[in-house]
This record gives sequence, structure tokens and C-alpha cells, in this order.
Amino acid sequence: MDLKPEFNPKVFIPFFLLVWIVGFGSYSYVEITSIPKQNIQRAKEIGETTAKLVLLMRKWNAQKGGVYVEASPNTPPNPYLKTPDRDIQTQNKFLTKVNPSYMVKQLSELSYKQEKVKFKMLGTHPLNPDNLPKGKEKAWVNSLLKTKNPLFFLEKKEKQDFFYYLYPLKAEKECLTCHNKLDSEHQHQVGETLGALLINFPFQRLSIYPTLGMHILILLSGCFFICFLGQELKDSYTKIENQAYTDALTGIWNRRYFNQRILEEINRSKRHHYPLSLILIDIDFFKKYNDTYGHLQGDVILKTVASHILKELKRKEDLLCRFGGEEFIVLLPHVSLEGAQYLAEKIRQRIESLTIEHEKSPWERITISLGVTTYKGTSPEKFIEQADQALYQAKNKGRNRVEYL
Repeated sequence: MDLKPEFNPKVFIPFFLLVWIVGFGSYSYVEITSIPKQNIQRAKEIGETTAKLVLLMRKWNAQKGGVYVEASPNTPPNPYLKTPDRDIQTQNKFLTKVNPSYMVKQLSELSYKQEKVKFKMLGTHPLNPDNLPKGKEKAWVNSLLKTKNPLFFLEKKEKQDFFYYLYPLKAEKECLTCHNKLDSEHQHQVGETLGALLINFPFQRLSIYPTLGMHILILLSGCFFICFLGQELKDSYTKIENQAYTDALTGIWNRRYFNQRILEEINRSKRHHYPLSLILIDIDFFKKYNDTYGHLQGDVILKTVASHILKELKRKEDLLCRFGGEEFIVLLPHVSLEGAQYLAEKIRQRIESLTIEHEKSPWERITISLGVTTYKGTSPEKFIEQADQALYQAKNKGRNRVEYL
């Protein structure tokens, strides 16, 4: 039985798998480990956007000098706004002025009910004592006054994380009109940091598991694609390689492959000290057969003889090659001269027993002649030449026989 050459695949599959796993794995690691930072960044953006929106509404109110709304239990007159025009009684309604600070307080209550978002103005010298920083708020405001930049803090309450965002409160001209007038002890300048706007809302952490699952799926899909593509490439490579070493007509190995294998087997035989034998086979009167029956029928004979020789080769390491024209050669590792002779005779008998008609042959059937030899420490060329000499003897002695040298 033939032993096909061991396919030595290029490092396509393992190399690109390694590149893909390391490359995409590194990207996934960076992406997944950045999720906590993304959570914080997202919360900071919410805090900053909310702060700027609140301060924009505060500015609008200050530019209008306050706005009047109908007083109600939810919006009673502001006790800290001590101006003569704070309240107005019309014919049907009692109106009270809502200044910027009071409006922020009212908006915060509404925002908390609907969105669970609180905001509060904290000042170093507020007109409303409720706006004085308390507890940890003092430390936060002091830190902000030092840095003059927004700050944020995370705090856990009853298994819920809360995000606190502090945005600087700058003194504006419209604000100072009221502040400096009502608080004569503390006179402020435009642009001075008066305190902070504190935004407070529940902090929802994005879970890493959906992203992790998606990245694992992509990673495995990539591995599958690389393996699939690699297998396709391997199959194509094997097909091309086989075409280079295979006889197109008979499907067995060609002389090019034989020349490669005989060198390998001779080296192994020398190294491990085991016998190595050759059988060179020639179809008797094959030219006459072609002239009589045609070359197409001759091709059929070549394929038939090759297939039946293969059936006598029982071992995996036995190698059959087409040597050229109507000649075949069998390489037999671990087989002595006597063993090769015995096998050659079995092959001869098998072909003769097919009784394929050949009217130009003395036996009126297809027969073969075989030359047998064993390796004696010579070169590969000399080794083959010995088998050829044995085959020549078989032909000289009448053909359809086995001779050895």
C-alpha cells in the first residue's frame, strides 16, 4: 500500500490564530476594562449637561429679575427674598416672585419626583441657610474652591450607588444685584466662585457581561473562520502537492516522488540497519499491444496493472510508483531479497491470472517481467541500476518471469 508524503502545512492556521487571539484579545481586554471608566465618564457627562442646563435657566431668571408665579402650598413666598416687590396681589390672584435660587430649589423637587435627579446650590455665604454645605458637602465645596474645577464623588447608600457632581457657581452681574444688596457683610465680584451646584442622581453601572459575551462570540467566530479558511488552504495545498507527485494516468506516485523517497529510505536503512529492496516491473510487449489495440486501450492496461500491483502491497510503508512508460517500481523497506522475490512472484502471477488478451504475446495475454534487488550500500542510482539489470535478465530469459541481482 502507498504511503503518501506527510503533509507539512504552513504555519497559516496556528500563526493567524495566534495573531487573532492576541490581537483581538488585547483589544477586548482594553475595551472591557475600560467599561468602569466609561461608566464614570457617562455619569460626568450627565452631571455636566444637567449643571449647565440648570445654570442656563438660573441665568434666564436672573436676567428677568425673577419671575412671578401664583403662590400655592408647593410654591409659598420665599422667606429669604426680602424685597418690597416680592408679592403682588391682583384682583383674583396672589403672585409671588421666584428668584434664581428659589427656582432651582423648585425645579430640583420636580426633577427628583420624575427623574430621581437632585440638584442644589451650595454657597459659602448664601442668603438661604439651607444652601450652606453640611457634613461631607463642606469638604467637597472646599475642594472645588481650591481647584476651581468640577468634581465628582461616588457614594453607596442602601445597595444603590449615587453619583455626586459639583459644578462651580460663578458670580454674575445679575446675581450680585440681589446678593450684594441683601448681604452687606459679604460683597462679591463678577466671576468670583460663590460655591457649587451639586447634582445628585443614582449611578447605574454598565455590566461587562453583554460586552464580554459579544467579544467572546466574535473571538470564536474569528477562530472558526481562520480554521475554515486554513483548512481550505490546506486542502488546496495538498491537492496541488499531490498533483506534483502523482501520475495523472494511474493515480499512483510518479518518478519525481520516488526519487525523493528512495533517498529518505536509504538514509533510514543505513541508520537503523534494516534491509531495503526494489522491484522494477515492465509490461511485456507493451509497444505491440499499443500498436494492435490502440493507445487508449494501452492506458487502460497501465491503470489495470497499477491497481492490481497495489492490491498485493499490504503494508503501509510499501511504495508503488510509475517509473516511466510501461515501467513500475516498488520500494520495500524492511524486506529482504527473498521477501522481495516472493512478493514479485505473487505480483507476476496476479497479472497473468487476469487473462487480458494480447494476441502479439507468446502467452496471448498481458504479462509482466520483474527485476528484484536489495540495497548493498551503494548510491540510489546504482541501486536502481541493479534492479534494471535484474529486469534485463528477466527479459533476456523469455519475459513473464522474476529475476534478481
